[in-house]
Amino acid sequence: MRGRAFLLFFFLFLTSLPIFSLSTWVYDIKSQPTGIFYYENAVFVQSSANKLFALSSNEGELKFAHPFQNSISKPVFAGGKIYIWEKDAGIAVLDEQSGKILNRFNQSQGFGSLFFHNGMLVAKSGARLSFYNPLNGDFLFSLGDERETNARAGFFGDFAAVADEGSLSLYDIVNKSTLWRVPIAGVWETSPLVTKYGVILGTIDSRVQFFSIEDGRMMWERNIGGWPGAEMAVAQERIFLGTNENRVLCLNMSDGSIIWEFSALSAVQSTPSPAGGIVIAGTNDDGLYFLNATSGRDMAVLDLGGRINYLSDDGGRRQSVFAATSKGSVHAISLSSLCTIEQPKKNAKIGVARERISGRAFSKNPLPAVYISVNGGAWKRTEGERNWSFYIDPQDILEGPFEASCKVEGENGIFTSVFFERADDAPKKRIFISAPPKVEQGAKFGISVEDEYSLPLGEFTVEWEGQRISAKEGNVQLLAGISGNSQIFVSADGYLTTQKNVEVEKKENYAPYLFVLIGGFVILACLKLFWRKGKKKGEDEKGSGEGEKEKITEEKEVKKESEPKQ
Repeated sequence: MRGRAFLLFFFLFLTSLPIFSLSTWVYDIKSQPTGIFYYENAVFVQSSANKLFALSSNEGELKFAHPFQNSISKPVFAGGKIYIWEKDAGIAVLDEQSGKILNRFNQSQGFGSLFFHNGMLVAKSGARLSFYNPLNGDFLFSLGDERETNARAGFFGDFAAVADEGSLSLYDIVNKSTLWRVPIAGVWETSPLVTKYGVILGTIDSRVQFFSIEDGRMMWERNIGGWPGAEMAVAQERIFLGTNENRVLCLNMSDGSIIWEFSALSAVQSTPSPAGGIVIAGTNDDGLYFLNATSGRDMAVLDLGGRINYLSDDGGRRQSVFAATSKGSVHAISLSSLCTIEQPKKNAKIGVARERISGRAFSKNPLPAVYISVNGGAWKRTEGERNWSFYIDPQDILEGPFEASCKVEGENGIFTSVFFERADDAPKKRIFISAPPKVEQGAKFGISVEDEYSLPLGEFTVEWEGQRISAKEGNVQLLAGISGNSQIFVSADGYLTTQKNVEVEKKENYAPYLFVLIGGFVILACLKLFWRKGKKKGEDEKGSGEGEKEKITEEKEVKKESEPKQ
C-alpha cells in the first residue's frame, strides 16, 4: 500500500516540476484538437468544442481559453492579433495576450477560411478570395468567382492559387488578375502548395502533380501509392508528405522522383514538419516519428498516447515541435535532445524474469549519454548511446504499476516516462540452451543457459536423467550415464520450461575381448617357448650322439694303431 502511495506521490511530484524550454511539457485541453499553431512564444490550439486555447510555449501554462458560439476557422496571426472567422458571425479580432475580442468585421452571412499574406487579411469562401485591411476590416478587392464549391487556397510571394472541383487557378495578387486556369483530373486532397517554381497538388487517387508557375502546364506527376493524409511541406526544394498507406515520402521537386520513403505502422495524417535536419511525422498509432531529413532513417519514435493529426514547429527556431493528439493532450518536444523508450510497450505486463528496457536517443551532441530511473530511483547509465538498453530485475520492484523514465545527459527535464505493470501473470520469457548434440556414455559435458537477451540466466533448475540440479550464472556440468536420446529440461521463475535433446552414444566394453586376445598371445608365446626348448634339446641330443660316435671311432683308430704289426 505504501508503494502505491509512493508512486502516486512521485507522479504528482513530476507534474509539478518546473519545465525548461528544451524539455517536454503536456497540457490537456479535454476535447479533441482540430489544429495547433505557434505564434510569438505561444502555442494556440483549436478544439472541436469551438474553443481557442493559448499556452505558453516555454512552460505550457494556460494563457486563456476563448469560447465561440459557432464553428470557427483556423486562426491567423499578425501584429499581436488573432483573426478567426466565426460562422455567421463574421471575422473576430482577438488580442494575442488576453484573448479578448477587440473587433469584428465582415458581419455578412457565410463561412470560410482565413489567410494572412502580403500584409492583407484574405477570406476564402467557395472559390472566391476577398482581401481586407487587417487594421479596420475595410474590403480591398477580390479574386475568383462566387461559385459555391469546395475549394482550397495557397499563397507564395505575389501569387495565390485556388484548387476547386475540376480546375486549378493562379492569380497575380499585385495586378489583381488571373494568370491561368487549367483543368485537373481527379479530386484534390491537399491545398495547392505554391513555390517559386510551380504549384504542387495532391489528389485523392494517390497522385502528386506539379504545375508550371509560368503557364499551368503539368510538369510531372507521381503516383505515391496512397492519398496524402494531410497537407504537404516543402524545404530545400524537397516535398515531404505522409499517406494513408502508412508512408512518409520525400520527393524531388524538380521531377517528382522519390528520394526516400519511410514505412510507419499506421496512416500518417499530419503534415510532416522538416526542421533542423529532422522530419517529424505523427501517425494514427500514437507514434511521433523523428526521421533523418537526408536519408529518411528513423532516429526515434515517441508514443504520445493518442492519434497525432496536428503538428506545429516553433516558428523556425528549430528548438521544439508541438503536437496535438486525438485524446486532447498537447505536447512540446525538444529538438535539442530526445530520449524514447520503445520496448516494452507502455502498460506492458512484466513478470519476475529479467527485463530489458530499450529505446533510442538523439542529441545535438555527437554521442548522447542516456540515463534511466525506475520509480524515481537513482539515475543509472544505460548501455549504448543512440540505441540504448538497460536491464532490470522486476523481482526488486513491488507488484503493480511502476514507472521508467529516461533522459539525455546534461538535460534537466525527464524526456520520456512510461508506465509498466509488475504482475505474476505476465507472459513468460524464453530460455535458450546450448549443449553438444552427441556425447559419449560416461563422459562429462557442459551446457550454457541464456535468456532471450543472450545473457547468462541467473538461478535455474536442470532436470537430467532423473536428477534435479540447481544452477546459476548460466553454466552447469552434466554426466552422461544412460545411452540413447535424452532430454535436458531447464526451468526458472518467469520463464518457459525449455528442453534440449542430447544423444548419448553407448560406450562399448572391450575388456573381455582384450582378455581373450591377451590370453591367446600368452598361449602362443608359451607354445613357441616350448617348441624352442624342444628343438634345442633335440639338437643337443643329436650332437651328443654324433660326439659319441666320433669318440668310439677315434678310440677304435687309436686301438688299431697300438696293436703290433704282424
